[in-house]
Amino acid sequence: MNCKLSIVVLVVAAIIATAGGNYVKLATKNLAGLHCVTEAAYNLQDTVDTFKYDLNLCDATATATANYVLDNANDVVRILTTLVDVSKNVCNNANYDAATDARKTPTPSCVENVTKQAEKLKTAVWYTIKEIAAVKKGNSCVTMNLTNLKLNFFDFKNLIRKCVDVARKV
Repeated sequence: MNCKLSIVVLVVAAIIATAGGNYVKLATKNLAGLHCVTEAAYNLQDTVDTFKYDLNLCDATATATANYVLDNANDVVRILTTLVDVSKNVCNNANYDAATDARKTPTPSCVENVTKQAEKLKTAVWYTIKEIAAVKKGNSCVTMNLTNLKLNFFDFKNLIRKCVDVARKV
């Protein structure tokens, strides 16, 4: 069983790895793509907040088994908050207007900072998924919430890929 779990974790890590670096760099070629990445970050932050709320509705004893996942989810939120702050403050993208800003090129400092946060996010998401895999299954409420969180982490990768398309279409 541990061998299967290790293989699953490695496959998941490989999938999540594609959400970082290269896709983020491609998406941040212009402010339209950067805005898309920021919106994806907001979406993932909402997902984590929903997970934490829903998990609190589960049996307290069962919820305790997911404490490491909660800690990692909180790390994800901190990184997402920093990524959004970088977009607003370093990239000056707080008042994004698609009609006038979409084609503008972000500064190298902006792209570097966003990419750095994306790499941190990739690592935090990987650790969270690893912790999800380690949680003993048993309580259906906890299991459903953990599964939803994991699926939404995979969806984040797809959203970043869509941001590359957004940046290319401008």
